[in-house]
Amino acid sequence: MKTLQFLNNPIKSFNVEATTRCFIQCSGCDRTIRKGKVPGNRDLTLSFFEKLINEDLKDVDLTGVKWNFCGIYGDNAYNPEILDILKLVKSRKSSVVFETNGSYTDSDFWNKIIEVLDSSDWITFSIDGLEDTNHVYRKNSRWADIENALTIVGNSSVLSRWKWIVFSHNEHQIEEAKEFAKTKNIDEFIVRKSPRFNHKGEDGLRPSSAYIGLGQTRWEQVYASKKSNSLNTDISILPKCLSGRNIGITYEGLLIPCLTFHSVKNEWMLNNSYKFDLNARNIFDVLEDDIWTELKNQWNTPSSAPFICNKYCGMRKTEAVNYDKNLTKYEDIERFDIKNNE
Repeated sequence: MKTLQFLNNPIKSFNVEATTRCFIQCSGCDRTIRKGKVPGNRDLTLSFFEKLINEDLKDVDLTGVKWNFCGIYGDNAYNPEILDILKLVKSRKSSVVFETNGSYTDSDFWNKIIEVLDSSDWITFSIDGLEDTNHVYRKNSRWADIENALTIVGNSSVLSRWKWIVFSHNEHQIEEAKEFAKTKNIDEFIVRKSPRFNHKGEDGLRPSSAYIGLGQTRWEQVYASKKSNSLNTDISILPKCLSGRNIGITYEGLLIPCLTFHSVKNEWMLNNSYKFDLNARNIFDVLEDDIWTELKNQWNTPSSAPFICNKYCGMRKTEAVNYDKNLTKYEDIERFDIKNNE
């Protein structure tokens, strides 16, 4: 029986972007920020997953391997073949985390989703406000669709969570939202500190200091070190991908360390993308390619590594000494078991 490893670390989960389709216009999303520079509607097809799961991974025990369907550009609910893709994943006894904004979906869609998934799976709703505020960041969202989805999923056996990114316009509603989530039988409520706001304060989204997370602080430190040409002196890169969690599969079918690695500014990735292509290569050929050793060596000298690695996995050397490399607890996230009042 073969085992899945990334740089000699067992792979525990994949983060899959099955589509670039999205009807929402979040102000912090690349679709909004880089208008005209992001891909059009692109989908990973059922045939792609059949090749990956039924052929490449036929000799791998996928029991318990987690498939996170959460994208950078798109919402996986809008992939036309998503139901059949989820059925295929579940046929190998894997677990699923399915993340969506909840809008532009109907009862028929959700009733089919909860038939495919079971009590080992999670549906995560990314909702950053209540009816009067969610649309401030998630422009074009439709509250009636969201509330309907919460009702159907909350009354099913599938586990459910509400993920709330904190902004200036919604931080006063967190407790009210928890109570509303209880009425919908949602299992978990997550409060997430995030840097998804304009750092000059031009968009009015920046929350109070209590909700500015470590990610934002580290970004500022990394950018300051880059500006002063002191990345190698100040910064250590501690790659989250070495935990074996959330290895990325892009809408193009590329296997990469994480989905944030898929950046138009990441020239190293763009120049080597053919080596990551799961359409043309077996997943083991991709994972065992020497290109990953090259990247690992670059991490030891931050100025030579893709800057995206500094941005998302870089921190001051003094902080890195005590960093939890196993990611036993995700930073900038507070979880509430609202069903059990914990």
